[in-house]
Amino acid sequence: MQALKEKGNRGTPDFPFETYSYEVMSSDFITATLHWHPEIELIYIENGEISISIGDEKLTAGSGDICFVNPEELHSLCTKSDTVEYYAAVFLPQLISYCPEHYFNQSFLTPLTENKIRLPGIITKEHFIYEDILPLAEAVFNPFATKADVLSCLTVLFCTMIDNNLMVNTPGSFCKHSQCDDIKLCIDYMNKNYHKKIKLAELASLIHISPNYFCNYFKDYTGTSPFGQLNYIRIRKACTLLSTGNDTIANIAKNCGFENMSFFIKKFKEVMGCTPSAYRKEMTNTPIII
Repeated sequence: MQALKEKGNRGTPDFPFETYSYEVMSSDFITATLHWHPEIELIYIENGEISISIGDEKLTAGSGDICFVNPEELHSLCTKSDTVEYYAAVFLPQLISYCPEHYFNQSFLTPLTENKIRLPGIITKEHFIYEDILPLAEAVFNPFATKADVLSCLTVLFCTMIDNNLMVNTPGSFCKHSQCDDIKLCIDYMNKNYHKKIKLAELASLIHISPNYFCNYFKDYTGTSPFGQLNYIRIRKACTLLSTGNDTIANIAKNCGFENMSFFIKKFKEVMGCTPSAYRKEMTNTPIII
């Protein structure tokens, strides 16, 4: 179950930390499809509004809001306003780890990585702790921050949250863990086999439920249909091929699992807001994150 799980190293072995910036001029644009990773993710909304799906939670975050994604949580992000700017910092828990007996590990990192506690999904401007953690979150994204600055800000940020009892207890495992595993398994299968013809019965059989029930089961957790998710995966794969190769659009469509060219163009426009040819032309001059 690793195909959709993000691969590669964040930062460097001695400093597993990376920041990303996003600027999107379109509403209902999925900036991050359903995925998960072993790192903690910190998100700061500079401008606009985004929808964040974290597990079975659906959150809406606006300008100034601070969001957190826990390690291994299935999540996705989608813009909800015409102009959106946000930043994301992704880092392994080991970045701010001490010895196992240390207070910080005992009260925060160990229970977090064992799924005994969770970070709060969102901290808005109205939250009583917001003014204390905002400057710390902003400092993390300062391009001139040193490694020591980042370590200091992250440690103080999480200590502040610990002192104010902001961690959410999750006895056993967090919400709908078995359903989350089911959805991960199905999405992995899509990601591995997107170039093939996939039937609903195939996906349903992966988690041993009936095809009729599977559609509702999948949509209940993800907010989209199984084939809506599959088409999105195929379109994003097509984007990569359009921006990095010279193959014909017809061949790219076929290699991404689309048997009908007009259907491919229709779905591409729904996801990306333009035709495949327009996207390829735009990407020759202005590459964006896929």
